[in-house]
Amino acid sequence: MKKDIPNNTAIFIIIAVFSFILALKGLFQFFYFEPRFSGINMVGWYDNSAGLAATLCAGIPFSLFFLKAKGEPKYISILFITVSSLAIIFSFSRSGILSLSVVFLFYLFHYHLQKRKKMFFLTGVVISVILIAGLYFIKIKSANGRILIWKCSFSMIADRPVFGFGTGGFNSKYMTYQSEYFKNHIGSKYEMLADSIDHPYNEYILFIVNYGIVGFLVLIGLVYFIWKSYSRYPQHESFIAGLCLISVAVFSLFSYPFAYPFIWVLCGLSIYIIVANAKYSIVVPLKYLRIASLFIMISTIFIGSGIISRTIAEMEWSKIARNRAQNNYGNIIHHYSELYPVLKNNPQFLYNYAAVLNHNKDYKRSLFIANKCNELFSNYDLEMLIGDNLFGLNKYLMAEHYYLIASRMCPSRFFPLYQLNKVYEATENKPKLLNICKEIINKPVKVESVTILMMKNEMKSKYESIRRL
Repeated sequence: MKKDIPNNTAIFIIIAVFSFILALKGLFQFFYFEPRFSGINMVGWYDNSAGLAATLCAGIPFSLFFLKAKGEPKYISILFITVSSLAIIFSFSRSGILSLSVVFLFYLFHYHLQKRKKMFFLTGVVISVILIAGLYFIKIKSANGRILIWKCSFSMIADRPVFGFGTGGFNSKYMTYQSEYFKNHIGSKYEMLADSIDHPYNEYILFIVNYGIVGFLVLIGLVYFIWKSYSRYPQHESFIAGLCLISVAVFSLFSYPFAYPFIWVLCGLSIYIIVANAKYSIVVPLKYLRIASLFIMISTIFIGSGIISRTIAEMEWSKIARNRAQNNYGNIIHHYSELYPVLKNNPQFLYNYAAVLNHNKDYKRSLFIANKCNELFSNYDLEMLIGDNLFGLNKYLMAEHYYLIASRMCPSRFFPLYQLNKVYEATENKPKLLNICKEIINKPVKVESVTILMMKNEMKSKYESIRRL
């Protein structure tokens, strides 16, 4: 019988230690900065708690690897697992808590409950149902918001089910579908929950929207290959690598772990471990290896040069953005125009470029850049920017169209309605002006602010003055 020889122990140690340090940093943020345990600052080195939780969930299996050891490694492993688990729980990431629970259930089944499969299955189902229901009611508004996103996403899938919208298709089209949803469902219960969205909070839905059923079948094929590879030689480290993939798979049901590069690294490493341990014997003729090596080398040079040029351009763009107050309009626009050929496919750059032009009342050029951005990306802020440019160019009917789209994208926002009020005032459309004033006055407020209060008071005065005429 073959022995389990841990070939990747050093890598497992590095990942376990990194996860432990990240968990400690998160817990320090939680207890030091958040005495009321709101969890808002618990992000580790990430931009939000989802990144922290996703990394810790994917990293915990590598700590579980050492539970089978004896002596100090086992106790250190228990410490690492405990600290990481607490960090995931206190991050209040529902996806993280669910993923953590599934990882522990699989580990217990694999090493302790294999002879009680029925009991394990029933227990797992019950625990999963209770967890999902409980996690839904913890943040019911957020959960309902995701239901809206999934409804609109399914509409996208229904329109292009086979091949999808292509890479970036969700970002370029989703908000248009959300706008159409509220156009057809006036007074929907989701109106106060809708916001600008760039991810469906489900990696599988995102994949199907972008690549259709064909792409999803390819993904299933990859999963089947990984499973068959594991089945060839199911040793301990392959099981741990599989647990990492399972944790990411579960997390992907309700969040966006693949937005973080470290998750890609862990998944790639896990797949490599499973396939390498399967011990496939493939003989490739030397001439084909040389051709493949040459192709990889040339591709690497081209891809590397592109990445380097984009990185330099993005660093320059960041520098311009930070020092914008110190530069005059001419210098800023000159820098942006120089960066445009390299970053013309970056929607964030295009939006910033158009916003700078708009701020300086260069509406024509701003509209051109904003329309280029709209080919790659669609959201509330961009629709408002296009509307503002058209308003500045006195194209009021076209501006109205974009303000209405923005208003339907995020029905709880007041500013699109306020801009429509300006359009109707400029076109002297008294009936529409009265209606928009009334709508702003009676509109429920999602988040109270002085700006909204002033807006409502202004509309009340305007409404009364028009009625007296």
